[in-house]
Amino acid sequence: KDYGENYVSKSQFNAKNDEAKAAKAAKEVADRELADAQGKLEKITSTGIKDDAGIVAMQQRIKTLEDSVEAERKARENADAQRVQSEISAAVVDSLTKRNAMDPKEFSKLIVGNIKVNED
Repeated sequence: KDYGENYVSKSQFNAKNDEAKAAKAAKEVADRELADAQGKLEKITSTGIKDDAGIVAMQQRIKTLEDSVEAERKARENADAQRVQSEISAAVVDSLTKRNAMDPKEFSKLIVGNIKVNED
């Protein structure tokens, strides 16, 4: 018998049918998870979670940690700047000493302010 170009074998039909069943089951699971998540979201928004003491305490702790990190970052930047300045000053004093300058430390104070440092 010739069934034409639209003929699908039973094994192909069963495979597609199994895929459809699996997709339907996955959709049902996803729909249940979505409904659960929406229920939790509704519960959170309806209870005014902003006034929850635990959340407020956590927000304050986060703010404290952010402030601490910012203070440490600034301290590190200042320490790096001081280190760079001391290296520049030492290099200038060394150069002036090698050139037999009179009072190299005093002359270096005049020169160091005019030196610009690149990132590298």
